[in-house]
This record gives sequence, structure tokens and C-alpha cells, in this order.
Amino acid sequence: MSRDTSQPAPGWRAVTVGVWVREPHGGPSALVRAERGACAMRIGGGAWMPAGDTLLAATEHAGGHAVRLELMAARGGQDLVGPCAICARGSAKGEGR
Repeated sequence: MSRDTSQPAPGWRAVTVGVWVREPHGGPSALVRAERGACAMRIGGGAWMPAGDTLLAATEHAGGHAVRLELMAARGGQDLVGPCAICARGSAKGEGR
């Protein structure tokens, strides 16, 4: 069964038109906003970065970053996850993620 890509991933709620939030679960919050046919994400107080072409992809991507930071905090800052594969693919394509 395919999911509706125009809807956010589970655990996200709309805060205003075109902006969704994932409440923190012991770590940073994550925001996704729609802009110019794509979506951008902001994790904690960081900068806005490209997140995906659909709302579903963007909320899953941003949620993954937030969970990664939560895991790192639980491990005393140790990163055992490695680089984000989605961001790495974007960097390789020159998309500046």
C-alpha cells in the first residue's frame, strides 16, 4: 500500500499553513516548511536546509535527523549512526544539503 506523499509522516502536526512540527522526544524539535515546490527542514535552532520533494519525504528526512540527535545525546554525544544517506546523495548531486 502506498502512502499519500502530500501528507506528513506520523507524529507531525501543522502549526500554520505550509509548516509542520515534530515535537521533541528528549531532543531537538524539527520543523518542515513547504517552499517553491519542495520542502525545507530545520532541526532545533539550526539553519533551514533542503529536505525533500514531497511533504512525506521531507518529514521522514527531518524526523530522522531529529532522532539521530536524540540518540547522540543519549550516548553522550557519540555518533554511531554515520552520515545521513539522503544528505550525502544530495551533496554528491551538488544540491547543497
